[in-house]
Amino acid sequence: MGGNITKAEIPAVQLSQIDIHGLIYVTEKKHLLWRLFWGCLIVSFIGFAAFLCYNTSIEYVQNPKATLIDFQHVTQLEFPKVTICSYFPDAISPERISSEFFLNSSKEHNETLKNLVAYTLAGFGFHQFGRFVRDLKRHPDLLVQVRQLHKQLASGYKDQREFMEAFFQNYGYSCHDVLTGCSVNSKAFNCCDYFTTSYHGFRGKCLVSKNNSLFQQAPHNWGRLRLYLKFPQVLLNKQSEQQIAVHLTPRESDNPYDNNYFFLGMDTWNYFRIQKTIKIELLPDEFCAEQQLLYSSDYSMSLCNTEKVLQIPVKLIDCNFPFVPLDNQLDKTPYCQSEKLFENYESAVEKSIELSLHSEFPICSNPCSHWVYQVNHENEQSLVPLRNLYPEDPHDSVVTLMHGELEYEIRKEISTISWAGFVSQIGGNLGLALGCSLMTFFQVFIYLILKLGGKVMPSRSTV
Repeated sequence: MGGNITKAEIPAVQLSQIDIHGLIYVTEKKHLLWRLFWGCLIVSFIGFAAFLCYNTSIEYVQNPKATLIDFQHVTQLEFPKVTICSYFPDAISPERISSEFFLNSSKEHNETLKNLVAYTLAGFGFHQFGRFVRDLKRHPDLLVQVRQLHKQLASGYKDQREFMEAFFQNYGYSCHDVLTGCSVNSKAFNCCDYFTTSYHGFRGKCLVSKNNSLFQQAPHNWGRLRLYLKFPQVLLNKQSEQQIAVHLTPRESDNPYDNNYFFLGMDTWNYFRIQKTIKIELLPDEFCAEQQLLYSSDYSMSLCNTEKVLQIPVKLIDCNFPFVPLDNQLDKTPYCQSEKLFENYESAVEKSIELSLHSEFPICSNPCSHWVYQVNHENEQSLVPLRNLYPEDPHDSVVTLMHGELEYEIRKEISTISWAGFVSQIGGNLGLALGCSLMTFFQVFIYLILKLGGKVMPSRSTV
């Protein structure tokens, strides 16, 4: 009645009630061999249970994922952002410049004209002019003449950006020069109402579709977007086969050049079959901190990459390329002057390409929810040059974009093991190996408290 629990009562009462199978045999068997056998067996099962629990914990920490795929039917689907660029940046009309600077078109003047264009485009920071820069530097007398002509060409503009835009507007191709016809859902429309000018370091002047989007309202070929293209002529980088670059990117992207791009050849019919997909990725919270809406992209990978690329010329020569809009520059770094970029072409322009691809250059991640386009490109060579097939409206290539069905795909990542699942697996492992549960740990805890708390008295002999 009352009093302390005796030492003899502890094994008989406490250990017999601890739900670890075989433990009672270790304490109550009289033969040492049997006690060792059961002890070794329990230790082995404890090790096995620890192994299973460790693997379960590693799997939970690594957050294994599965992807659920669903399709959402809609009445219309938005076409991707379309960007059309010359293969090289030097799609410049020599006749327009020549009429301003030269009275005749002699061979000497034509070479001077080409060097003037190379100097100007290299001075804007465009790529693919390294060999022209190095060749011009080997002829100092010619370089002096070209710089004098360039100074006349660049006079009267407030900064390099304004000069670059005016240069391409006056001597480059226009929207009507490249897009000779457009139609969507079998209805023609004015191409240049939907395209504006943009600039790319590798391509020069480009045409990119505006945000007033075009939608496919009928499935397959009935709702297609069709563009008729005429290739702009390049002045310096002559190709064996003339090509034009087409980029297809989500409307939510801040950079029209960061995704699917294709090179189209002359006299080709090009078919782009598009599957629009929303990817909802399961990432840690810190990667999704900027995301506000499930189906929008407040902070995109392309914007992140743009910000990082902008830092390269600033770090190298303390100024920025004129083709980069000043609004995108966080620190409002001024534009580089042509002479500075020309003199530092190898260390600034070409080095910026190397650094952007270097392993130490920061890599941006996609937002947790973002749109992507899966594009299947097929092309057919026309047996007859397209300009001969359509003499009233000549063009060099035809682009057709279409969604197969009026639906988009939803790819949602989910975790294959939740916290409740993790606890259940741990409990199952312990139950399989030792036959114990949460109550077992509670019983062991009470036993140790009684053992260490001095509540145990030596048992008296009953002999």
